[in-house]
Amino acid sequence: MEIGAGTGRDAAALSARGHTVVAVEPSDEFRGIGQRVHAGHRIQWVNDKLPELDTLARLNRPFQLIMLTAVWMFLHEGERDRAMSRIQELLSEGGHLGVVLRIGPVPAGRGMFPVSATETVSLAAARGLSLIHESTQADSLGRPDVTWSNLFFEKPALATSDETH
Repeated sequence: MEIGAGTGRDAAALSARGHTVVAVEPSDEFRGIGQRVHAGHRIQWVNDKLPELDTLARLNRPFQLIMLTAVWMFLHEGERDRAMSRIQELLSEGGHLGVVLRIGPVPAGRGMFPVSATETVSLAAARGLSLIHESTQADSLGRPDVTWSNLFFEKPALATSDETH
């Protein structure tokens, strides 16, 4: 699943690799463009938004992979806390969460909030998600004050009865 799918670039890339993808996008305009541009892909488009993701919660379906690319900074601190709880609920046992954070000054009028890898790792850890990868990369647009933090988490699998003896 991709949350904040926009026009579906990443969802289409995952679909092209053989995956069935749920693309969550609250913007009718972006969702409509994505549905047209990627009509040949196995993508289920869902109108839903963070932090609640109520539509997805009603599906009662676990996801093996949840991706959030350049989305987290549009939630304020309290929303990020609630969103991480919902994401953890939607993630299957042994599933993975990928988060790409924009680190840098918040542009005026963009409705963005400061985020950090430290806070995001802490929110995930408080819900039992383990950090398995962290890296940073320069901004592809060349902005010297913007970097991107890549975080990858894993939700532990439930122990089987054989593992508990």
